[in-house]
Amino acid sequence: MRHILMSMAADSVAVASVPLLSLYDSGEVYAATTFRGLSRADDAYSGFSLCHYVDDETSHWQQCRDELASCLGISADMVVVPRQTHSARVAVVDSVPVDSRDIDGVDAVVTALQGVAVGVNTADCLPLLLCDEKAGVVCAVHAGWRGTVGGVVENAVDCMVRAGASAGDIHGFIAPHIGVCCFEVGDEVACRFHPEDVVHHADEKPHVNLSAAVVRILVSKGVPRENITDIGECTRCRSDRYFSARALGVASGRNFSFIIKKALNR
Repeated sequence: MRHILMSMAADSVAVASVPLLSLYDSGEVYAATTFRGLSRADDAYSGFSLCHYVDDETSHWQQCRDELASCLGISADMVVVPRQTHSARVAVVDSVPVDSRDIDGVDAVVTALQGVAVGVNTADCLPLLLCDEKAGVVCAVHAGWRGTVGGVVENAVDCMVRAGASAGDIHGFIAPHIGVCCFEVGDEVACRFHPEDVVHHADEKPHVNLSAAVVRILVSKGVPRENITDIGECTRCRSDRYFSARALGVASGRNFSFIIKKALNR
């Protein structure tokens, strides 16, 4: 795991660069998440955010998207950013550029294309990045509590398998999200999770462990537990570093977690 300000095309630190937390780099597949970088405490959108549907200034998110694409050495239309709605829908990207209508209302994206970064925007929800390098299939999943109990993780694995992946060869990377320390929910939400994924404290509302829930689902789908890595950072606790809706409000920027196949020669 590396905390870097990076220009991947040049493999060097740059002044105008992208704040990235590297999650995985095999030379064939690269997975990472953005973090806020330089930001102002009085502006919930300030920092690096490329989400296009959270009322941010268009010029800001477009610039961030262009910078990430340049950093990866690809064109901006090779960065696939769905408009998420907490659904369990999965899209397969088999050609680019992608028609925006095909990724509207989608919360996971699968591709086998080289040089295409598929990703999800989050600000407390759990970003899950999956790959089967043997099959050459990658996937990005937005797993908030609704999507998690609604089946988005299961659907993503099933979609990868249909694309040629084997569950036993899938590796998963869980990027920063709200931790069990901060994810307080009502009983009506807690009851939808496995009891072992819910923590109860006296005189407090239940707390849900989203990471444990997602790991449980992945293992139930045949993904080996040893293939799953959780970065373990809480976005709510570290809202100085990551965008967090619970800390900053829903009207704020988003962290972008992505995975790209054979885009880097590092």
